[in-house]
Amino acid sequence: ELSNHYNQVASLNIHSSITHGCLGSMHGIEILKTGKEIHFAHFFEFENHKKDAKLSKVTSYIVVD
Repeated sequence: ELSNHYNQVASLNIHSSITHGCLGSMHGIEILKTGKEIHFAHFFEFENHKKDAKLSKVTSYIVVD
């Protein structure tokens, strides 16, 4: 269902982005051209804390209004 909305995004508002060591997170709102809002929170775990570290796990929460 979410893939149907990707070409309809009018704006992306990132409320916060936090990193520390091997962890990172981001949350915000996608506003579609129709006015519908998609709230999201993504949590990232990296293999290590280096700049070129690969992702080892991603957890996402999505709420469509």
